[in-house]
Amino acid sequence: MKKKYIVILSILTIIIASILIVLNINNINNSNGFNSDVVSGTFEYEQSITNESIESTYYYSDAYFEDSSEKENAHLRTFAMSITLALNPTYRKDNIHYNIDKLLNELKFIDTEYYDMEEFSKDTIGTVISKKKLNEDYDLIVVVLRGAGYQKEWLSNFDLGTDGNAKGFEDASKIVLERLKKYINDNKINKYKLLVTGYSRSAAVAGLVGVNINNNLSDFNINKDDLYVYCYESPRYSNSDVKYNNIHNVINKNDIITYVYPESWGFYHSGVDEDITTNESNIEQKYLNIFASEKIITTGRIDKQTFIKKFISLLPGDRNKYLEISKSISNLYELFSNKNSNEKKIIIDFLMNSNIDFDLSSLITIYSLIDSNNKQDSKKYFDSLLSSYDSEYDQIKNVLNKQEYNQLKEDIFNMYFFLQPMIKQENNNDKKFINILTFALNANELFKEHYFSVNFEQVKKLDSYYK
Repeated sequence: MKKKYIVILSILTIIIASILIVLNINNINNSNGFNSDVVSGTFEYEQSITNESIESTYYYSDAYFEDSSEKENAHLRTFAMSITLALNPTYRKDNIHYNIDKLLNELKFIDTEYYDMEEFSKDTIGTVISKKKLNEDYDLIVVVLRGAGYQKEWLSNFDLGTDGNAKGFEDASKIVLERLKKYINDNKINKYKLLVTGYSRSAAVAGLVGVNINNNLSDFNINKDDLYVYCYESPRYSNSDVKYNNIHNVINKNDIITYVYPESWGFYHSGVDEDITTNESNIEQKYLNIFASEKIITTGRIDKQTFIKKFISLLPGDRNKYLEISKSISNLYELFSNKNSNEKKIIIDFLMNSNIDFDLSSLITIYSLIDSNNKQDSKKYFDSLLSSYDSEYDQIKNVLNKQEYNQLKEDIFNMYFFLQPMIKQENNNDKKFINILTFALNANELFKEHYFSVNFEQVKKLDSYYK
């Protein structure tokens, strides 16, 4: 009889254990869990500055979206950057979105929509929206924003507006939000996870998309834990210092782009910083001594972060002061973007090689210019200093017509007048112009820290899949 009870108890135990195992398996595949398989493949992206086509590996798993979006996830961070880079326009294939299309197809994303992929203006924002099933309950929607090769979209970077968030980024974010709402409605999507990602200019746009959704969760029928926003090397974009834990600002602290616009002008990143800086980096510190035979003097090396913070802190004025020169910045961009590479070189060489001698008369003009706070007086001195350019105009008349040449001088003056307080401060610092010259002569080294390839390698170093 006892043996009978033991057999029955054993059978019941097996049945209960089987039920528990089945329930556990179902839990893995229901709304509380996603497939943990890791898929890998290769993708290409183009480095727009050097025109390189670079191949790398991506790793993807549905399980990236199982944890709250507020949690730091090195694997998701690398994958999100992979699809962001894959959206870089490629002119080596039949269509400029070939690379991102290939990656999304490999991962079985469907219903992909492309926007502004072959349109480039101040009012466009290249966008890809696609989706895939995570399980029976959840869809994953990805919104990838173009952060490179965007040509005249670049002009919106300089449009701050008079108040609120940076206007150029804000306007683009509104376009993206409308596209997302339409996509959700057209595809009848109910429960979903949302990944929004961008680089540089598009990182700022992605950040503002994240801010808007966080502030209007019910409008998008989403929980904050299901919103994943990744902003790579973003300039500052928000006029609020509120931090959202599901917006991940992935930052190389040696990248000067991530320090503009300055906090002193009232701009912030709205998310939580994730530092990907993996090595110390420094540049040569230089100063100008116009009275010495060797005018440019090196004083040793300085840490990039230390220098960038110092340089940014010297930027004069405020948001409204900046608005006075934003038109001149746009003019200069338009001028150079409409010239071919040889014409650009001729203009630069002309500006850099003018026969301005540092004689007593020039020095008096320069110092009068520095010390004048009056725009009219400054313009008079400035025109006097640039008179040598006028006498040599024939050298570039085939590249710049007279109207363009006069506008160029006007825009350079407006830039100078905006920076005049900084120049005056530098002049008062033993007349050495240390920060301005250090920036000018290390510009290439500073801006290399913003290269996609540099930052992607830094992100990969923090991801165990790439070890």
